[in-house]
Amino acid sequence: MRTIERLVVVVVVGWLPLAGVAQTPTLWITTSGGYRSDAMPRAVADRFLFGGALDSARVEQWVKAAAQRPGELMRAGGAARAAIEYDSGKRWSVVADSRSIVDVRGTAGAVEAVFQGNAGAAGRTLECGGTAVRATALNSLGLAWRDSSRKGRVEVRAVHRALHAEGVVEEGRLGLSAAGDTLTAGLLGYGSVERRDAWGLSVGMQWDWSRGRSGMQVRVGSIGFVVDRPGRVTWSADTALVTSGFSLADLRSEGFAERFYSTDTSAGARIALLPAHGEWTGFVSPSQRLWLIGSVRWGDWMPTPEGLVMCSVVAAPWLTVGAGVAAGGWGGWSTRAGWRPMALAMVQTEAGLNCGLSLEDPRGWLQASGYGRGLQVFVNYRMGKG
Repeated sequence: MRTIERLVVVVVVGWLPLAGVAQTPTLWITTSGGYRSDAMPRAVADRFLFGGALDSARVEQWVKAAAQRPGELMRAGGAARAAIEYDSGKRWSVVADSRSIVDVRGTAGAVEAVFQGNAGAAGRTLECGGTAVRATALNSLGLAWRDSSRKGRVEVRAVHRALHAEGVVEEGRLGLSAAGDTLTAGLLGYGSVERRDAWGLSVGMQWDWSRGRSGMQVRVGSIGFVVDRPGRVTWSADTALVTSGFSLADLRSEGFAERFYSTDTSAGARIALLPAHGEWTGFVSPSQRLWLIGSVRWGDWMPTPEGLVMCSVVAAPWLTVGAGVAAGGWGGWSTRAGWRPMALAMVQTEAGLNCGLSLEDPRGWLQASGYGRGLQVFVNYRMGKG
């Protein structure tokens, strides 16, 4: 794989350009994750990133931190992907991949409401609007065609969706009077869970241009749909409540939660859009060892487009290192970590194996607040010499 192709892999990790040029299979495996929050302590974030029990002490720490920033919207997201392409050496390729995407957004009020209810909310209203959780797992198989100049490319794929779940709170509030005797609540939201197979189609496009030591790439993918079968589980809520003399625990014991929203297991068939994505990447190479790269990508449920500027240096025939600045994406533009530095290291071997990692906001790995921390790990293996 040429140096620029390796660098583009780093910049758009997870949305890898399948631009094979040899009659050998090419395999990509990537995973990435990160979050943005002023209100999630490092000890709590570690549990989400690396697993482990979330005990009451850490929950209390999280709730206190969240209560100090009532307007903060916490965001976390991640993706994992394995992809393979076989290039015929002519103008067509066979492509296949499997990917999973997770998107979580929550307010400080939602954290307190979920973990502590109204236990400490006397005289306050907890705002939960904007909270959302989405997850999906997709597999695809298809063909790609290039034009005679090999600058343009079109893909058509059959898509299999193995899992999809979502829950969105458009408007939500939970208030308790100062005396603790009147509870006010409201919820407007929707969601669904589908564990059965769904099938559909998607298309993608790519265009490359280069001249001398500069060039660019534009890519759009997963524009398509799957068909949900009848009988999926859905829920919806559009309810307001004012009551006296009850705590949330009392209401739960009386089965109130089941009456606050409605479920439906007989929903009809529907066409569901896929989480499409796109990107623009440009580069300038002042020398054989130095690469300046800019990238803008969007989609895959990121709440805002993500921009990145990076400088990469080929430090040795087997090592590439780089540093840059990114903004947007799951972190949005307005949080404390709306912009963050990035650092990367990549090792490439003569056998065709390229692997490495990229850290988003390395300072977040050191500070107790743990905000803005992200990690991307990638592996690229090309069989043969191409």
